[in-house]
This record gives sequence, C-alpha cells and structure tokens, in this order.
Amino acid sequence: MVDGAVIPPWGSGGAPPGSLNSVTVIRGGEELQPAPLPGKVKGFLLDYGDVVVEFGSAGGGVGDPLEREVERVTRESGPAI
Repeated sequence: MVDGAVIPPWGSGGAPPGSLNSVTVIRGGEELQPAPLPGKVKGFLLDYGDVVVEFGSAGGGVGDPLEREVERVTRESGPAI
C-alpha cells in the first residue's frame, strides 16, 4: 500500500512534479497490474518465479530548471542510482 501512485509530488516555483510510485508483477514474461487501484495492492498471490517491480516516487523540484546556471547543475549533479 503506497501513496503517490496517482497524484505525483508537486513541484514549486515553476518546477515539474516528481514521478509516480508503481507496483507491477512480471509473470511468464507478462507485466501485470496487481490491483485495480494503483498502489493499493492487497491479497495478490505470487507464484514461484514472479518478479515484483516497485518504483518509488521522486520528489517534485523547486524552481524552473531552465533558469539554473548550467555549470551549477552539472557540478552539483551526482551519478544516477
């Protein structure tokens, strides 16, 4: 059970919103939605070999990213995880 699967975290000051949470199950090469309401999974039985895929949301930004100094953005950005 997670929030943020339908409404993303808000950005402020002209920044875009963050990303959504999601939970899916890969079974036999097919990606399944385990619940009719995104993020509200309860009682979904897993089979041996199923893969549960979860993505956590990223927070919304602050300020318009196009107005930032390019040197500052590249200097402060770390490696993607």
